Amino acid sequence: MDEFNYMEKYWLRYIEDLLEKYWAADTSLEEEKILRNFFVHTPNLPPHLQAYAEFFITQQAQHNIKLPADFDEKLLEKLGHGEPVTISRSGKRFAYSSLFAKIAASIVILLGTGFFIYRGVEKKQARNAAVAQARETIINALTMIADNVQKGEEAIDEGLKQFEILSAHEHKQEQKLRQ
Repeated sequence: MDEFNYMEKYWLRYIEDLLEKYWAADTSLEEEKILRNFFVHTPNLPPHLQAYAEFFITQQAQHNIKLPADFDEKLLEKLGHGEPVTISRSGKRFAYSSLFAKIAASIVILLGTGFFIYRGVEKKQARNAAVAQARETIINALTMIADNVQKGEEAIDEGLKQFEILSAHEHKQEQKLRQ
């Protein structure tokens, strides 16, 4: 019984390590297959691993889906394109429709990526401008506070000087009266 628990703990630790590698994109195809098989074929998963089960079960189901051999031909027929135009170069066949689709897809990907990069830079610049404006506002507010504190200190100093003068004058008056 203890040996079984040890093996079970070892196996669970191995699966947890594989999950960490999987999310870091460091697993081999064989390790990914081990993970899929574990989650598909293990009926009583520990609670901390149950959240991953649906992901790997769905992935396994999608992995098992096979398209019929004539899928491309039927799709082109339904779209009304029929057979793609082909030419032969050095014994290789190139399908123009396939080539144009690849070029169009590449352009869409490049434009989409460029758009999102531009939007990210634009947002970052807007954030930086807002931060700079906030910083400037804070500096202005602190400068005003410092100026007012300095004026207050000067007023207090002036008041103390006048108080000292009045106190000295009053003291002289008292001494004259005593004489």
